[in-house]
Amino acid sequence: AKSSKEWSGETLPAYPESQPEITVLRITVPVGVELPFHAHPVINAAVVIQGKLELSLKDYKKRIFNTGDALIEVVNKVHTGKSIGQDDLIVIVVYAGSENLPTTVLAN
Repeated sequence: AKSSKEWSGETLPAYPESQPEITVLRITVPVGVELPFHAHPVINAAVVIQGKLELSLKDYKKRIFNTGDALIEVVNKVHTGKSIGQDDLIVIVVYAGSENLPTTVLAN
């Protein structure tokens, strides 16, 4: 993926003006599991290694990503993800954040 826009179509925000910190995670979500509503205060991108991912914003805007798809996540927008394929979802996520800034914040 290469874009200046999030998967929702909105333009990515500017990077924070502090020491950069990169975080790389491999996340596994079992089939049928929906993650709690959350937001990412940092720019991040992911690749679906296995399974099928449904991402949904609170306003019900949705997109589905399949094995091999790359995506640029929404920033500071409350959303959820669900593993909807026949196999567990595995994604590799790269967060381009800053020291002392969380990658994910649970929504109230």
